[in-house]
Amino acid sequence: MELTDPLDIYAYRLGALWGRLMSLETLLRLAISGGKFALPLDAVVGDEADVEAVNRWGYLSELVHQYNTIAASQRPEHMLASGDGIVALRNALAHGIAVSKSPAPPLRLLKFGKLNATTGRVRVEFAADMTAEWLDQQQRIVQEAVQNVVSYIKAKGIGQSTA
Repeated sequence: MELTDPLDIYAYRLGALWGRLMSLETLLRLAISGGKFALPLDAVVGDEADVEAVNRWGYLSELVHQYNTIAASQRPEHMLASGDGIVALRNALAHGIAVSKSPAPPLRLLKFGKLNATTGRVRVEFAADMTAEWLDQQQRIVQEAVQNVVSYIKAKGIGQSTA
């Protein structure tokens, strides 16, 4: 399928960025686990599973910190220098709003903080015009982080069969 409609192309770029963010989170969990996990791939809604690094609830910021702590002591070259920026981006995409003054891209991504009880106002925590160039740049940053974690996982032999 060839994308020709500008809205479809824009949606593709946004979806590709979101997909890379999801991949990064999964890879961070795998790296943190050290390869010691068992996912119940045949699980259905209502089943219970043992809590492990790959399914433990946690903030992405905590995962980046845990990963960087492990990588710093074992393979410092694989640390995520851009981790805080990626966390801010993911949080804005997950918890912010995307708005536009017109029906055409780009959208503006805004994330607001919690209510300040004293002022009765909220602070803008993230603001970016999601132009095609911006989306491509964010994809590159996240993909670089993905490749960094993949390199760490390979170097540590995580997930490789010992048989």
